[in-house]
Amino acid sequence: MAIKQAPKTDFLYTTRANFHSFIKRDGVASIRDAQQALKLNPTYQLGFGALAFGLDLIDDLPRAIEKLEYSMTLSDDDPLESERTFPLAVYYFLTGQFEKAQPVASKLLHIWQDDRVQYKLMAMILRELGEADGAAKLEAEVAGMPARPSISSARFPLPAKYDAFAEELWSVARP
Repeated sequence: MAIKQAPKTDFLYTTRANFHSFIKRDGVASIRDAQQALKLNPTYQLGFGALAFGLDLIDDLPRAIEKLEYSMTLSDDDPLESERTFPLAVYYFLTGQFEKAQPVASKLLHIWQDDRVQYKLMAMILRELGEADGAAKLEAEVAGMPARPSISSARFPLPAKYDAFAEELWSVARP
């Protein structure tokens, strides 16, 4: 209904794209709405995040990465950047780009110093890079941190083939 009343509003299309991703798990519909938002506003950063979630659901992580990397070039001072940075680090991990994932995850650790999921992701990255001692240190820190909800590392939809990864990563979000 809202889109019919305001068909030139990028935010509404982005919101519906996220609804398609997070609630309906419909990547195709999500991509369609995110592309419409970006047609209305080609520099709309949240539209790129929504597009990446749709692309991830159709298992096109390389294009999701491309869209998130581009969105990072659009602003030097974006308070919502971690909404795209965290998925970018996860997508780098899932595509085996651990060297790219590490600095992105490290930046997030400096911003969100009490986020157990961010620490867990960095530990998983370090483990893949062969840095077992660093990974073990971070795992120990996670165990000692209180479980708190965090918007910065909210669970986002991934294709089913990544269920084991998702369970390991987000398991530390629960008390």
